[in-house]
Amino acid sequence: MARSKKPTNIAQANAVVRRMQEGRSVTVGEAKAALDIMARAYQSQRQIVRMKKQELEQANNLIGILSQGRL
Repeated sequence: MARSKKPTNIAQANAVVRRMQEGRSVTVGEAKAALDIMARAYQSQRQIVRMKKQELEQANNLIGILSQGRL
């Protein structure tokens, strides 16, 4: 049995998940590394969404100020 390398990026983590879904074997180390990568990606996405929401809110505030002629 060939030893698999632990995933180091999201594409490799997705490949590990795909193998698991197909019923093929993965090592505990591979599964844990894939989970860590996915968790980091999820947190990064949440942070990006939070920042975009803040930008949108600031833009809406500016539009409100401009439409009232208070600038």
